[in-house]
Amino acid sequence: MKLGADRQMSTYFHNQVKIDQSYTLDLGHCLFAIMKKELSPKQILAVRCPTCGAAPGKKCELASGLPRTTSHRDRRLLAADSET
Repeated sequence: MKLGADRQMSTYFHNQVKIDQSYTLDLGHCLFAIMKKELSPKQILAVRCPTCGAAPGKKCELASGLPRTTSHRDRRLLAADSET
């Protein structure tokens, strides 16, 4: 039994999306595993922020110069890396 052209294309695109979704989920899982460990604000502030350039011990800043309520994601990842 031969599949119609529409069904073949549907199956092809379904398989492509499946592959892309699993890849995305794997990346998300890796990032979640890194961020899973809770760091104290002191540990996060111990490293220089690669995004805004805030010195160790200083809070991250917004573009307007006001302090951010949370540190940049890259700074938190860098702090988690240095702790392991």
